[in-house]
Parts: sequence; structure tokens; C-alpha cells
Amino acid sequence: ITLNANPSILSPDGLSISTITSKVEDDLGNIITDATNEITFAVKSGSGQLTGNNPQNSVNGVATINFQASTTPGTATIEASSPGLISGSTNVYVYSSANPTEIGGDITTNTTWTLANSPYLVTSDVIVKNRATLTIEPGTVVLFNSGTSLRIARDYDDGALRAEGLKNNP
Repeated sequence: ITLNANPSILSPDGLSISTITSKVEDDLGNIITDATNEITFAVKSGSGQLTGNNPQNSVNGVATINFQASTTPGTATIEASSPGLISGSTNVYVYSSANPTEIGGDITTNTTWTLANSPYLVTSDVIVKNRATLTIEPGTVVLFNSGTSLRIARDYDDGALRAEGLKNNP
């Protein structure tokens, strides 16, 4: 089973909805169009709720359900399972898009981008240098304006990047 969330980023308003689509696929990633498996959806971590019939039978190998955001920012992991199939999961990122943390310029001291202050919006090039380390916590969402980048210096004043996600919170 593969899952996809659309959209994958929601506001923590208690109202925003993401459509979670599960697909029953073969080993090559092709949808099994005659599959009618019963699919059970579950929120495995994070907050929010599923709305719609659950479980439900797939039609032409596809089943969908809605995920409604809570008022708590963070990452929600939704899983789909069915007897005899390998379960699939996807993440929905819940954050306040009205107030992103804007970032740009040089990072010259050790810095941590936190899930609590997520999302981060890179508005101009960010360069990590002077032996500084940029740490990005699991689940933190980083967005980039067009034409911007994140670079790690690689010369006499090397910088470092530490971004270690978790299986259920990349």
C-alpha cells in the first residue's frame, strides 16, 4: 500500500483538510486495478482526526479518507493497512502558514531550527560557515522562496548540517 496526502501541509486551525489516498500496488509500483481490499486508516502519531468511512473497500485499487488538522502544530503520520498487504504511511505537516519564521543570510554560530517554530521560509540564500552547525529537528518544515538556497561552507571555515529525521517524523 502506498499513501499520498494532498495537500501535505495544513494550518493548525482545526478545520483544514487533507485527502489521504491509498493505492494497492504491485512490486513494480503499478496500481492493481482489480483490487477491492478492505483498507483501514489510522493516525499513528501526531494530532488530528480522520473523517469518512473507515475501514473501506478499495475501488480499482484506490481508497481515500480525509484527515482534519488539529489546532496543535506538528507532524501527523497516517497509516493504511489491510490483511496480507504491507502497510503504507504518509505525513501531514500542520503549521501556521500565516507566520512562518523567515530566514536568510549567514549562519555563523550553532543554530537549531525547531519544530515549534516551523515552518521556516528561506527568503534569501543561507550559508552555514565559521564552523557553525545548523541543526534541523525532526518534523521541521523548511520552505524556500524561488531562487534561494541553503549552502554549507566547505573551505577554511567549514560549516555543518545536522538534519536527522525519525521514521515517523522525517
